[in-house]
Amino acid sequence: MYRNFLKRLIDFFIVLSALLIIWPILLIIIIFLHFANKGAGVFFTQARPGKNAQIFKAIKF
Repeated sequence: MYRNFLKRLIDFFIVLSALLIIWPILLIIIIFLHFANKGAGVFFTQARPGKNAQIFKAIKF
């Protein structure tokens, strides 16, 4: 039990530190996409066929 808890805690802090490092790069990309898309937004959705031809919405950055 403690081994799983410790691994999860370590993974959480690694991901948190990675996000803190790359957030300025993501912010620059978001600002660039805002102006490149003329204010249309950063994310867009696209309908795609999935399992058993079920349509789902894919959210893209």
